[in-house]
Amino acid sequence: FGRYPSGVQSLLDLAELRILARPWSIRSIIVREPDVVFEVEDLARADEVFHSRRGLPGVVRIPDPHTIHWRLPPAYLEPRTLLAVLRQRLIASSSPAGVQETGRPA
Repeated sequence: FGRYPSGVQSLLDLAELRILARPWSIRSIIVREPDVVFEVEDLARADEVFHSRRGLPGVVRIPDPHTIHWRLPPAYLEPRTLLAVLRQRLIASSSPAGVQETGRPA
């Protein structure tokens, strides 16, 4: 049938991010320029995604126990780039304790 239309590919990419974010207790990821805002259930678990901040572009701030702000350079906020950066960050982080690579509890 050929390639997916770009809109379909974007929906598939977003679905993949939701799946990758779930084991880290990340409930939502919203762009509120100039930040990417993560709403989290468990800050300790979600912070592991940002724990190794060396080499991580931008600045991470945690204003409250359920919110993480990641201020990225403006070029990273372009939609395709942002999807790739988020995917890479979620995959690069080691799996949370008690969660298999599939994102399901062990």
